[in-house]
Amino acid sequence: MLDSQLRATLNKLGDCAKLIDNQLKTVDDFTLTVKKVNVKGSTATASVQTVRYRVKVIQTVTLKLESGAWRLASASAV
Repeated sequence: MLDSQLRATLNKLGDCAKLIDNQLKTVDDFTLTVKKVNVKGSTATASVQTVRYRVKVIQTVTLKLESGAWRLASASAV
């Protein structure tokens, strides 16, 4: 689900799987609405709406095509 570069970055901070598991425990709403997707070759950006602390938030997610599958490369709040 993560691209190799993001996985390597997280592994420098500790065990990638454990870091993600700990973060998922803090999520109280797993709703995700994709608003827009822009694909350029092997990269894509998507505007997605999530809920954080009961407030709707739009985030930009960057994806990379790696090993035949789209992988999360980064995310930032708008």
